Amino acid sequence: MIIDFSVVNFKSIKDRQTISFIAGPINEHNDNLVDINFKDVKLLPIISLYGKNGSGKTNMLSAMRAFYNIVVKFRPHINNTIPYSPNKYYNNNHDTSFRLRYLVNKTVYEYFISYNNQYISKEELYYYPNGSKRTIFERNQQSIVKPSKNKELKTLLDRTRPNRPFISVASEFNYQLVKEAFDYISNNLNFSLQVNRRKPKNKIWERLLNDVKFKRLILDLLKKFDFDIIDFEIEKIILSKETFMNYNEVYFNKQDEGLSAISYKVQTLHEIIDKEGKAIQTYFDYNTEESAGTHSFLEEITEIIFSFEQKGNILIIDELDLSLHPLLLRYIIDIFQNEFTKNRSQLLFTTHNTEMLNLNLFRRDQIYLVDRNHGYSEYYSLFDVKGVRSEENARLGYLKGRYGAVPNLNDVLIHDQHNNRSNIDSYLKEVHNEFIPKKK
Repeated sequence: MIIDFSVVNFKSIKDRQTISFIAGPINEHNDNLVDINFKDVKLLPIISLYGKNGSGKTNMLSAMRAFYNIVVKFRPHINNTIPYSPNKYYNNNHDTSFRLRYLVNKTVYEYFISYNNQYISKEELYYYPNGSKRTIFERNQQSIVKPSKNKELKTLLDRTRPNRPFISVASEFNYQLVKEAFDYISNNLNFSLQVNRRKPKNKIWERLLNDVKFKRLILDLLKKFDFDIIDFEIEKIILSKETFMNYNEVYFNKQDEGLSAISYKVQTLHEIIDKEGKAIQTYFDYNTEESAGTHSFLEEITEIIFSFEQKGNILIIDELDLSLHPLLLRYIIDIFQNEFTKNRSQLLFTTHNTEMLNLNLFRRDQIYLVDRNHGYSEYYSLFDVKGVRSEENARLGYLKGRYGAVPNLNDVLIHDQHNNRSNIDSYLKEVHNEFIPKKK
């Protein structure tokens, strides 16, 4: 589970900003908290991020994705530059840095990395056996500072390029104190961001083909939300070199004899009841005839299920409410609050849906607000805002601008001194008079 994540100098973020899953000292919805047996710390299962367009909500999620990519995915050659997105208003000589504190099984880890586009300047990994902080390694560019006499770590660093994280190299060589810490980052952070929203669906089709229990669960959920889908008909097609160009979605599997290309023909069976009470069934092609709402539902709900089949996962979603009905959104929230906490799973998401700004649903420390201050993004929870009571209408307070993080429309609604109407009202009247024909 994630305890907290901090970032410095990334896109709209300048100074250190932190998203913390540590529950604050408030007596609200305590049944949903997860006790991790570490210094009386209890963790939140969900955090939501609210803010106006351009405030930097997505940039916090993008920072987590950048952290993941550099630590897990980046495999550079010696002269490759590191993907680097510093704050444009800030001095580009400053490094970007990330810090993640997290729980793996019963051990708390703390990992820090600082870099520019040329090299890793600093890297640290600690753990907390029995609550006391111990050093696994501290790296300063191409030197191991601590433990200074560990020959194995120094040998591993000699095999590490200046532009590659040491944690990933040490894990590749099965250095045990590092491997568990690295594996959590590699396996338990799951992302659904706008930049990569459309994901391959072969895993969904394979599970529906081969897992009866999973298929029954998906069909039950579709029925619950009135999609009229009662079955899937899926054909797995093995493609040849001559035919695979004719298919829109092609997936490649590694086999002993090389790569094999496959695709799927997916149909959904719908059933409606006509006015006479007669059942009518018909097939729809999933790719060309199903609605965007059906696609969004199936892809979101299966991603949630996949993510939390593994203990301790966190799912990070940009605009969770995109193309989802408010009741479905509420259902997903309820799943996390009441069910997935048993599996120590977490959810971090951005949204504009103010119906979720509900203190009967969330604690104040579960609702984060994002605002711009002199061009830089700042992140704070509703618990950090003075004077917010647990019983107040948070949605109304937010829309009224009591907590910040909402658009300032005062500069737009400039009132006309002559007729006491706003410029927008005057413009709309002009449009109406020009384009709407007058009644004769």
